[in-house]
Parts: sequence; structure tokens; C-alpha cells
Amino acid sequence: MATCFTFSNAGVQSIYHEATHAWFDIKSARPDVAGLVKRGKVYYSGSLRSSGQKVDDEDRALQEAAAAYVAHRASSYFAAYASLSNYEKLLGHPPANGVTQALSMARRVPSEYDIRMADRVMGYQMMSRFSSVQDPLTKPISTDLRAFCDRVLLELRIPDSFNLALPLKRRYDALAQKFPTLR
Repeated sequence: MATCFTFSNAGVQSIYHEATHAWFDIKSARPDVAGLVKRGKVYYSGSLRSSGQKVDDEDRALQEAAAAYVAHRASSYFAAYASLSNYEKLLGHPPANGVTQALSMARRVPSEYDIRMADRVMGYQMMSRFSSVQDPLTKPISTDLRAFCDRVLLELRIPDSFNLALPLKRRYDALAQKFPTLR
């Protein structure tokens, strides 16, 4: 199914991904971060990658899982926000035959947001030490790492549920007032 998000979020994703790596590098000496990394290495030790090979660089797996998780959540949030903005503009001045399609796409924003926020398998390790080919992890991000990323890096500002993402929900509700079929 095609996405209802109308925003290309590659830039947001890259910024958050690389900023997460930088944050972990800068803060690695903090006791809470060192403990998280130590537990994360145990969590990813021996887990499988998509190729069937075992993770053998647990530090990289942990960092990539954290960076991918933060980037995915931030880019999904911003994609939903930008998409709602686009639908507001489009529905404010719709082409004669575009209202039904725009409403159909806008109606899917909350559920697509929730589906994206439920994704938990993140990160990768390179196929080998001398490869540039990414081999995705198959193990979901640990509850510990996920909670840390949500609390510390994302500052609890990007909830799992669209209905709890109040700036998004308010935009959607404002659209639904103008177009009751969105409800």
C-alpha cells in the first residue's frame, strides 16, 4: 500500500541518525550511558542478522539500533506533520476531482503513524569488517535502549500513539471539523 505521507523525510532521518551517533560518542563516559552500552552488548551478542550471520560487533549493532530508532521516530513524526500540512493546503483549495482522494489519504495519517511507531526492529551491522553492505538486525530494539532513547534523546516528545501526539492530533481534528468524513 502506498504511503499517505507526502513528505520526503530523508534529511530529517539522516540528521537524527547521525546526531544519535554523535551523542553516544560524546556521552560514552557517563555512567548511565556506559551501563546502557554494556547491557546492550549482552542483548545483541549472538543475535542474528538478516543474512543469518550472528552479530559480531555488538557495539556497532547497539549504536545502529539506537540511531535507526531515533531517526525513524523523528522522521515519522515530521512526515505526519508535513503531510497534514499538505492536506490542509490541498483541501483548502482542492481541484474539483481531488477532494475524495485527499480525504482518503488524510484519513490514513493516524493509522500510518501508529503503524510506524510500532516498528521495533532497527539497526544493522556491516556484512563484514571490510564491506559497505548493511546487514539488518532481526532482533527488536531492547526495551532498555528504547526507553532510554525515548526519554533522553527524544525527550518523551514523540509518543507511540497518534492520539497522544497532541500537535498532530490538533491539526487532524481541525481538518476533521471542516471535513467530518475524516472521523
